[in-house]
Amino acid sequence: PTSALTYQEDVPVSFTFNRSISVAVSSDLHIYNLTPGTNADSNIITVSTATNNATGYVLSATVGNGTHTNPTYNTTNITNKDNSSFAFSSLATNSSLANMSNSTDNTWGYSFSQDNGTNWTNYSGLPIYTGTPKELISTNSNAGINIKFKIGAKASTDQPSGEYMNIINFVAVTNAAPPTIEDLEYMQEFATLSSGDRTYILNSMTTDAQYQLKDSRDEKTYYVSKLRDGNVWMTQNLDHDIVTTANFYTPDNTDIPANWTASAGTLSSGASWTGSDTTLVSQDRGDLYWSGVVGDNNFVSSGDPHYHLGNTYNWTAAVAMNDSSSIGSDILVNQSICPAGWKLPRTVIGLTTDDNEVYALWTQYGYTKASGYEGDYSGSFSNASTIWNAPLYYTLTDGFSDEFWSSQTYDDDDFYESYSFFVDADTNISHHADYLSRQDPESIRCLVR
Repeated sequence: PTSALTYQEDVPVSFTFNRSISVAVSSDLHIYNLTPGTNADSNIITVSTATNNATGYVLSATVGNGTHTNPTYNTTNITNKDNSSFAFSSLATNSSLANMSNSTDNTWGYSFSQDNGTNWTNYSGLPIYTGTPKELISTNSNAGINIKFKIGAKASTDQPSGEYMNIINFVAVTNAAPPTIEDLEYMQEFATLSSGDRTYILNSMTTDAQYQLKDSRDEKTYYVSKLRDGNVWMTQNLDHDIVTTANFYTPDNTDIPANWTASAGTLSSGASWTGSDTTLVSQDRGDLYWSGVVGDNNFVSSGDPHYHLGNTYNWTAAVAMNDSSSIGSDILVNQSICPAGWKLPRTVIGLTTDDNEVYALWTQYGYTKASGYEGDYSGSFSNASTIWNAPLYYTLTDGFSDEFWSSQTYDDDDFYESYSFFVDADTNISHHADYLSRQDPESIRCLVR
């Protein structure tokens, strides 16, 4: 009662600025006094294109408007406008003539300059309006461009006199707006993005925000997030049930270099885990969710999708292999059961932190080195209470601890390194590199390649 009360409500404000584009020409084109048996150029016009489209545009051209067959006709003999004897034909669209004097008789072509008339392109032809437009200019910016444009023609000595007419159509089309994460439906679409679109998506994603994408292999939906290390991670466990259909797994849908047929499918919930050193094994732990209470190891039949248990996989299942071909000392295996465009994370012990994607992630959420834990990069989070409410929280499976496969083998043929992320009832969070036997059932989190 002795102090004022304050309440604040923050409301985001945004603007959608529509794209626009325009083309303007300074005048008509006309070749004056074309002498029989010679060639001549027209007047020079300026073609100006303007747009506010952030990704630029393409300026193209065609000829004709559908009222006649021949590209250019003699208005004096308009009743014979489709007769080639009364027409000038456009050069072929792949022509490249330094001078129209090198052309055949009774043809015309165009040339343009991007430097205000200092340098000109060779003469070429335009397609009829029903064909694919001839590209003149392509730009990836919204800067306006002015070009100088002219036509040239060559006449035979016996070409009928008169006025020859046609229409050139200048067409400017904005480049497609780059996709955002909201434009994607499937996780596998990351594998087909151009480098520019991928960069745009990553830059446009809000750090720590949650987005949902599907796995095209089974239509299951996952939450993903760009975390503070700049990488896009799954923020719930992989729940894919491996199938044995021949060549079901391809580089288009799975993080593998060639078609692959799994030797064994996923065990049903409650089945006994009998994973061996080299045999592919995965298990469905049931459609269960952690209760969401810190330190509570209880599971319920419905809940926050982030806390879905997902499946467990042994090493050969995690790396999408059926045998011991991935066994080796301190190697990085460059394939996995992750969706195409995604991968298992690296937790490279003994190498630089830039190569250790797990350690690099943890440091962005308050990780500090400490003694008493296994591995080169051991330690505890010093500000667990703030991390607890961040998307990193969703790396938990059961509210207490979980371990995940990485892409690196250990220097003992019987074991493989994985990374672990532990939380106990007191919210003491730590990360260390653990050495897991390759037949162990472990969870999987993927990140975008």
